[in-house]
Amino acid sequence: AIAARARAGVPYSRMAVVCRDIGQYLSPLRYEFRLQNIPLFCDEATTPEATAPARAVHAALELLRGGLSSRTVLRLLKTGLVDLPARQQAALENYAYTWPLKAADWRAPFTRSAAGYADARRAEDARTLADAEAARGWIVERAQKFLARAKNAGAADLTRQIYLFLQALGAEKTLNALAETLRAQGRLPEADEALREWNVVMGLLNELVQLLGDEALPPAEYAGLFTLLLRTTDLGHIPQSLDSVILTSAGRMRLPETDAVFVVGLREGEFPQ
Repeated sequence: AIAARARAGVPYSRMAVVCRDIGQYLSPLRYEFRLQNIPLFCDEATTPEATAPARAVHAALELLRGGLSSRTVLRLLKTGLVDLPARQQAALENYAYTWPLKAADWRAPFTRSAAGYADARRAEDARTLADAEAARGWIVERAQKFLARAKNAGAADLTRQIYLFLQALGAEKTLNALAETLRAQGRLPEADEALREWNVVMGLLNELVQLLGDEALPPAEYAGLFTLLLRTTDLGHIPQSLDSVILTSAGRMRLPETDAVFVVGLREGEFPQ
């Protein structure tokens, strides 16, 4: 019925599908819409918990709890927000997987063969070791400053130090570069989404400051409160296409002007509840 209306000239953006529980219908609806080649925007509740900025904050808190280790350093790298050349990041990750590194190993220059116990006389292995060492020095320098300043800090100062640490790693610069790349490729909604994720997570950090003030909290408790805020914040979505059919639930329904609304799941006791 939607395809027939579209062929008759009705824009997709002026049609909507409403249900009570999106999770119950999302998979089959997406399948059918793909078969008909109809763009669908799903207005489902999403949290910023899995976004790169949120993962970067958790990585910083884990660094504060556990100190320098391969796990904490690589978790920072995996956020994609560390402003290091991809070649150096790859070399550092390979070195950390090749050798069992303790905190003291991270604080000292890397001198072991990047090829492990194999013959390391190749020029390529020497370049890999140099890249790994350059990345180590750059990250560890910033991490040690963060650890020294954030240790035993109150909530407000800890939040400030986390923000400064992310800035020192180049997180905001990396996100802005990503957004520019996406815009150049014509992927405007994705570019806006990347920047919005950063703003939402930084806003949640500001909320923590307002809630806690200078109260002293162990990093684990701070991380737990931050996770709670993440899970109770609806990030929402930006439609990937302006001309899309809207799929929404009765509880979240905020429809623009529509020519046709299709309701699914009309059952006694469920819709309406």
